[in-house]
Amino acid sequence: MNYYRSIKIISFVLFILTPIALLPQSSISFNYEFNKFKSERDSSEVLFSFSFPQNNFKFINKNNIYESNVEIQLFIKSKTDSLSRLWEIVTQANSETEKLDKMFIGSKTLKLKNDNYQIETKIIDRNSTQNYSKKTEELKLDYIPTEYQSDIIIAYRIDSLEAEISTYNPDFIREKLYLIPNSTEEIYGSYPKINIYNEIYNLKYENKYSIDLNILNAAKSKVISFKKQIKTSDILKNNFIQEINEIALDTIPSGLYFLESNLAIGNNVVDKKTKKFYLINPDQKPGIKVYFSEDEEFERSEFSTFTEEKCEDEFLYLKIIASRNEIDLYNKLTDLKAKQKFFFKFWVNRMVDPTALVNQTRENFKERIQTAKKYYRELNTRGLSDREKIIIKHGTPIDVQTYQAQDGNRAYQSFYYSDLYGGAYFYFVDVKSNGIYKLVHSTAIGEIQNYDWETRFLRDFK
Repeated sequence: MNYYRSIKIISFVLFILTPIALLPQSSISFNYEFNKFKSERDSSEVLFSFSFPQNNFKFINKNNIYESNVEIQLFIKSKTDSLSRLWEIVTQANSETEKLDKMFIGSKTLKLKNDNYQIETKIIDRNSTQNYSKKTEELKLDYIPTEYQSDIIIAYRIDSLEAEISTYNPDFIREKLYLIPNSTEEIYGSYPKINIYNEIYNLKYENKYSIDLNILNAAKSKVISFKKQIKTSDILKNNFIQEINEIALDTIPSGLYFLESNLAIGNNVVDKKTKKFYLINPDQKPGIKVYFSEDEEFERSEFSTFTEEKCEDEFLYLKIIASRNEIDLYNKLTDLKAKQKFFFKFWVNRMVDPTALVNQTRENFKERIQTAKKYYRELNTRGLSDREKIIIKHGTPIDVQTYQAQDGNRAYQSFYYSDLYGGAYFYFVDVKSNGIYKLVHSTAIGEIQNYDWETRFLRDFK
């Protein structure tokens, strides 16, 4: 099995403002997908796209420049062949704060023989020697002699190439376009829109083709639909067509949706491609509540789309507020569908208003995660910091006091909640003077209590 190592370069880094909380390092938030493109008699083209928050990995300070070193490996196997691909990605940041705000987005084109494959993805943090194996994907590649579409790409950005610009990352260039894929399949913002890219092959100029694009909601009802005619002149230019479409989504509420692209000759659909995505639209008022059975509600929820990896990521946060019985129950689950239904039931049971379209309890929980990650993320901590856990569990404190190391005392911080058990304090001390604040005492019921914490933890006897 041979490795093909790319040249070690400083990676292309794109700033993305994301509403999804950055996940702790013990569970890597690494989004990726494989999309099939041009099919030939013996081989096919596959686009591997991925993204991850920079703070997932350890940064080393090198001459006041923070640097991470991540290796991505693909192990590709079929019954007749096996190969591997490897990319080394070095990212840099000028400060600790900058490390938290960047998202790395990558894209690689693979050319594989037509066959049935299993692809295992492995991510290695070279600065901490930790490996993170992802689940195995199945990929079927075959030759298609008739008209067909590539898989659909949801993109952050689609631009025409400008000849005078030489700084383009070649991995994002497709013909005369610059395409940055969104492998998270999540769209958000006050004025959200979906950027759509796919390619169409084997068109015959004598036929009258059209593309029918539909946005379907979780109930598979059309909420947006339009038709676009393919010009004969476009067919004659190349042996394939690059289809670019942009659809505004500001009129529809948050939820799970399906993008459907139909290639048609007249009224006959000759090829259909579908892609699901999740929309987060904070400014759109909820629509009319539609009542379904519990199974139907589950199938239309975001939880029905969770992968094994997404389940584990979700549980890292959820177990902070879950009961001991709920934690024990989840740990006994081995079936993916059972885990998905566990999350569905967990949040349904915590709905303040069962008739509401949006579960406000869950939305508030996600906001707490955002606050915790933004203000209390500790770069040297594996997993969630103690301060993050308290913010996620109890919300934002009414008062925060910060004390620097001085007069023989270590640095520490206190949180005060006026509405928690009639008023409760939490004390966090930088015990090892390394920027990691440990919860050493709280007056809240059920939390750690060390009434001599000032003597045991605060005093620095060095």
